[in-house]
Amino acid sequence: MRNTLHALAILALALVSSAAFPQAWPARPILVLSGTGLGNPGDTALRLIAPKITDSLGQTIVIETRAGGSGTIAYTAVARAAPDGYTIGFGTSSLATLRYLIKNPPVDPLKDFTPVSLVVRSPSVFAVTASLPVRSVKEFVEYAKKNPGKLSFVHTGVGAALHLMGESLNQHAGINMVAVPYKQSGGTMTNDFLTGRVPVYFSSLGTMRPHHIEGRARIIAVINNKRFPLLPDIPTVNETYPDFYNVMPWFAFLGPAGMPNPIAERFSAETRKALEDPSVTAKLEAFGAFIVASTPGEFAAHLKRETEFMGGLIRSLGIVPE
Repeated sequence: MRNTLHALAILALALVSSAAFPQAWPARPILVLSGTGLGNPGDTALRLIAPKITDSLGQTIVIETRAGGSGTIAYTAVARAAPDGYTIGFGTSSLATLRYLIKNPPVDPLKDFTPVSLVVRSPSVFAVTASLPVRSVKEFVEYAKKNPGKLSFVHTGVGAALHLMGESLNQHAGINMVAVPYKQSGGTMTNDFLTGRVPVYFSSLGTMRPHHIEGRARIIAVINNKRFPLLPDIPTVNETYPDFYNVMPWFAFLGPAGMPNPIAERFSAETRKALEDPSVTAKLEAFGAFIVASTPGEFAAHLKRETEFMGGLIRSLGIVPE
């Protein structure tokens, strides 16, 4: 009898361990739902590391872009997916702003997801079209004050990083640039900027640097608390306006709430491994992205801090939920 009970106890323990630690994962392809637009630093990083993660896991990473709605289309689909590790989201810093921009947001960033890993940050720059007669933040502000309401800047939605940067400069410099929204970055938005139709762009460094080098646009400041190594002679906006919003947009993996911790840890570990690959590192650095791979716990703490910080920033800019 005692031997029988002992055997049953061992079997029960094995079953619990199997449920708690799904060692067979992954047994089929993994769908990654991306809430970011094509061609930006996050999307570039995702497509560079996906093949590396595929090789390590032995299962294909299938990327499906569902941009739009400040990422809510992708976020909602991820939150509703089974927490079995076969649907993982690729989100942006927009996740931290949802509760402050939408009256009834479809997801809660702190409750509806399992944090997996930060991937990259996207350093941003303050750029003007080449035809605008300014070469510094000071000259730009003087020009804007002499031409009130005539300058405009592109952005991808109220509360998006590009929008917050523009409104922050409006507030701290006492100017009135007009915010012009586009459905997504790149394409029409970039063309309208380069042709001067909308002469101001708070852009990712990777997107704008080629246009700056070619003379089609002019980067007059970088958005960070210190200068960028790739542009050492260009000052930060904070050198003129210390309180200007300078947090870099970020990109990260997250799963549905309740996804087993071993799966989150494994996917995070493979992400960090992929980002350490010299070929990946070189391409991301050349594109101007900063690698910030993290553990699930580190990303969870980051998301909490960002959500709290963005709430204060958005309120200070007078932006209300719609």
